[in-house]
Amino acid sequence: MNQCLFCQFTNDLSKVNVVDQNDNYFVITDKFPKAPIHLLVIPKKHISKTKLQSKTDQTNFYSKIISYVHQIAKKQNLQNGYEVKSFYNGYNHFDHEHIHILSGHK
Repeated sequence: MNQCLFCQFTNDLSKVNVVDQNDNYFVITDKFPKAPIHLLVIPKKHISKTKLQSKTDQTNFYSKIISYVHQIAKKQNLQNGYEVKSFYNGYNHFDHEHIHILSGHK
């Protein structure tokens, strides 16, 4: 069975530039950055965007990943601020949910 690209990264993190990781997530630099600092926070377990339908699932998932996003921003010393972006169904190339952290804009 073909896995999604982010699942392939999870299985072999040597393929990407890992900035940080814990038991549940890993952080990489975006291959096509839209800001001087552009990181992706990706769950190690496949979380389908289309499966995050119930309010309870969404609340549980996003509260945990956003907490980790803020930890990463602090570790990366993003003192001048940062943007947190998530693209829902139809507006992205990957069904594997992930969060963008962008910073360094003038």
